[in-house]
Amino acid sequence: MKKVLKIAFLVGVFLFIALEINIVIDGLSDDPISENATIVVLGTTVHENGEVSDRLKARLDEAFSLFQKYKTNTIIVSGGLGKEGHYEGTMMKKYLVQKGIDSDKIKVDNQGNTTRLTAVNFASNNENLNQEIMVVSQFFHVKRSKLAFEKLGYKNVKGSHAKYFEIRDFYSLFREFFGYLKYYFVY
Repeated sequence: MKKVLKIAFLVGVFLFIALEINIVIDGLSDDPISENATIVVLGTTVHENGEVSDRLKARLDEAFSLFQKYKTNTIIVSGGLGKEGHYEGTMMKKYLVQKGIDSDKIKVDNQGNTTRLTAVNFASNNENLNQEIMVVSQFFHVKRSKLAFEKLGYKNVKGSHAKYFEIRDFYSLFREFFGYLKYYFVY
């Protein structure tokens, strides 16, 4: 019995390490896109004063860079109502407009409280499963974000990561293992 438990434990550790490596590699390997792509930026903290957090600013700056480089038509900013009292999507749009993107190029999803809800909300307005989608988030979150769209049938999902790193990313990367498995097996 001890031998079986030891083997199961070692297999679990191996799978954990393999998936974590895959999450990191996928998250740090930014994909090129075409001008027909829709950029989807996933939300995170907006401060009580309405300013986007540094983490969110990095995501938006990455989306801005992609928008300029590839001349895409649309950016979707998605998030929910944070405990700080601001809709993330609305504040994200405000930030991008201040950077010079035309307001009509930015669509807001203020009901994207989770990565999965962002994908579901996108799908409710975009039935073209061949639509090119570029998800933008932190490096550890890109793989699961892409999976959320792929699980809904989208065939051309790419990812790009925010150029922002912090100590809490180690915890987030650990947690992402379980989040990815949940998305893979449950949704």
